[in-house]
Amino acid sequence: MQTPDLKILTDTAKKFGPRIEGMAFSRSIIQKMPIWYHKEADSIIRTLNHTQASQCLKKNQAVRTVGDAETLANMLQNDQHTMENNCNCECCTHLRTNPHCEHPHSCMKQALKLINTLPPKWDPRSTLPKYYQKKPQKTHPDWIPFDTHITTNGTLADIFRIFTNSSVIPINTLPDLKLQVPKNADTGNIIVAADGSCYNNGEDNARAGAGIYVSPDHQMNRSAKLPLCIGQSNQNGEMVAAKLAAELADPYLDLGIETDSKCVITLLMKTLSKMEDEGYIDTSNGALLYCKLPAEENTDTAKMGKRSLRTREK
Repeated sequence: MQTPDLKILTDTAKKFGPRIEGMAFSRSIIQKMPIWYHKEADSIIRTLNHTQASQCLKKNQAVRTVGDAETLANMLQNDQHTMENNCNCECCTHLRTNPHCEHPHSCMKQALKLINTLPPKWDPRSTLPKYYQKKPQKTHPDWIPFDTHITTNGTLADIFRIFTNSSVIPINTLPDLKLQVPKNADTGNIIVAADGSCYNNGEDNARAGAGIYVSPDHQMNRSAKLPLCIGQSNQNGEMVAAKLAAELADPYLDLGIETDSKCVITLLMKTLSKMEDEGYIDTSNGALLYCKLPAEENTDTAKMGKRSLRTREK
């Protein structure tokens, strides 16, 4: 029976829907996940939990995590190993004498079976985005590169989110973020000036707009009114302008967005991770930021050319 304090905690947790969420996780996080009854594993893992080999893994090999199982399974790749329990390779000899495992080869195969139940996002053998996405480089002092990395790093505590939408089913496939530029693609770079304005800014009858400009008669040149469902302010106009630039630019071009809004640069380049971790709670223009970020940070944009911002003089 739960204590009153513990019941309050569990009831609160159920109310606000904490769960694991993330587009991709670092290998260290994946390896720290418990392997037994792994939440994201194929249901077949339940039939593997109580076999004789699994009992040996738990009792003799002290296998607790995905990383533990992976280490044991990797021993099958040893060039000296033979596919039998009386193998005398260094790994089998160690397992047979130290943790007193009588069937080391069977335990290695069982560890591999456990790993094979994991979907790509949770499989430590997968090619993870963290290891091929290039770190954004600052090539000019005036330009700040946008970080399109989608990997969650840290500890297991960092993979949980609250206030989640239970109707959205998590996806356990990994996004392919490798940039593949078609032969006839328009490459190079483009600089877009983005600006926002607001008539009667701060008043009840305020009306805001946004605009982007590349060059005379350029096809990307745009102006737009902010819909009334968005707060009518100059800063929101600046945000919408940056959103337009990111959405309309050719995906294979290196895009530079010039803005005179230091607020936009601060929000997108300096405090983004903090806002995401807090779910945009108490963030000014939080709804607009949440709407804008997919233009900058979704899996399609992560495959695009470099995106950068800089402040221009008013």
